[in-house]
Amino acid sequence: MARPVVFPPPNPLGAMQLNGYSGVISRVSISSVRGDLAVGRLARWWTAALFFWLWGLMFSEIAAEGIAKTPQSGQATWGLIFRFLPLGPILLALTYATFHAARGLWTRRVALRCAWIALGAGIIVIALTTPKP
Repeated sequence: MARPVVFPPPNPLGAMQLNGYSGVISRVSISSVRGDLAVGRLARWWTAALFFWLWGLMFSEIAAEGIAKTPQSGQATWGLIFRFLPLGPILLALTYATFHAARGLWTRRVALRCAWIALGAGIIVIALTTPKP
């Protein structure tokens, strides 16, 4: 016969907990209790990475169009580089994720690190492709 599930009584302080004998009250989040990352935090990092990647994509297209309009040496090469530069953050994050997934180490922390990689590489793409006067 299955044992009924008994939930612990609610904490009278809500999400607050007394921290030792000092009487200091500190916030305790669910993710720190479980030792795992919250989905909201992961979604915020991926949203930021997507925002910066799209910003870099826009600047890259503007730079590639500017290169295509002005004749210069190596024009085709530079146009091609700027067209494919936004693939860098995606490929870096995908390579990192594939490496850890192949080793069987896929966790939310790896997903968060992939977001950090995509965010950092997206910022680098923005820095490289920002129109300069």
